[in-house]
Amino acid sequence: MSNLYDSLLERMDGRQYSNYFSCYCIFDEHKSPALLVHDDGFFVCLSCGKKGTHAYLDKKIGSHFIPQQRSNTVS
Repeated sequence: MSNLYDSLLERMDGRQYSNYFSCYCIFDEHKSPALLVHDDGFFVCLSCGKKGTHAYLDKKIGSHFIPQQRSNTVS
């Protein structure tokens, strides 16, 4: 795994699987961890369809990203 992948995993507080991690998408407001960040350098959101590279995701979240707590209640 790349250093950028490991950094994203740590900063985005994702759940690790074999070759990807899942976390909340920073591009939409869904209340489930639909963003899949693969160790091959790419990500995709199963909810909003946003996809791109690790470098793009890293640029979007910045080095000071703090995951937001999402409630499980539906408004």
